[in-house]
Amino acid sequence: MNRHGGGYTIIEVLIFLAVSSALLVAAVITIGGQQRKAQFVQAMRDLEGTVRDVINDVGTGLYKNPRDYTCVVINGLGNPNVVPTFQSATGDTTGRNIQCIFLGKVMHFFPDTPTNAINLYDVVGRRLNSSGAEVVSIEETNPVTVTQNKTTLTQAESTSTLAVQWNPRFTKTIPANSSAMLIYYSTLGSNTNGTGLLGGSQVVKIGDIQNTPIGSTKTYVTDQVDLLTTAGLALPSTGLQLCFEGGNDQKAMITIGEGGASAVKLDLDNAAARTAC
Repeated sequence: MNRHGGGYTIIEVLIFLAVSSALLVAAVITIGGQQRKAQFVQAMRDLEGTVRDVINDVGTGLYKNPRDYTCVVINGLGNPNVVPTFQSATGDTTGRNIQCIFLGKVMHFFPDTPTNAINLYDVVGRRLNSSGAEVVSIEETNPVTVTQNKTTLTQAESTSTLAVQWNPRFTKTIPANSSAMLIYYSTLGSNTNGTGLLGGSQVVKIGDIQNTPIGSTKTYVTDQVDLLTTAGLALPSTGLQLCFEGGNDQKAMITIGEGGASAVKLDLDNAAARTAC
């Protein structure tokens, strides 16, 4: 076909537009895939940092305190079954909870919420056992969370919620049926002079709250806290492992408490994550 004035035919223009459109679609798909990969990597690194921060908070004794209640143990002497309870109070109650001790925090991964999140519940226990001596074990403290049976406290006052960006998909935990863990002091009573606890650094450990499958409600998880025992909190030597999936078949695994320590390790789309998860 002869051209006049060096122009293009309609067919040539249509071919050019079709090829350009195909290249544009391919570029958009490639860029979108790379963006999802980058978001997944960032989300997992943020989550790893969040877990480390919570462990550090427990180590320094940092907990959420709305300062409008006191923790008391009523008629605990001679009765090992009495658990701490909470009463409304006026004014700043800091330093007035001498009958209770802060034990640690529960991390509840991806509860029944519309978006990916981690709930944190402060855990407290009785300071003295039924004989009036300092407690030396989790069992003696009769632990409860500050969310249990506290009709005067709102959820915002008693629960901290940490959002997880980019919505990585939480797939499973190893051991199974454990979507919650307790970060707690393992040195109860070890810094005592016979009349009271002395100051000193605390050893923080990670414990597995068993029978809390993925999707467990806040109420269900907090109800498991008063059933905790030292033996039941023991993790296997491999620690608690959380498995995640992202776009483009990415896999990641966060290991917490490996070897009995409070260490946190991230395996990001490597052989360990793909094998375990």
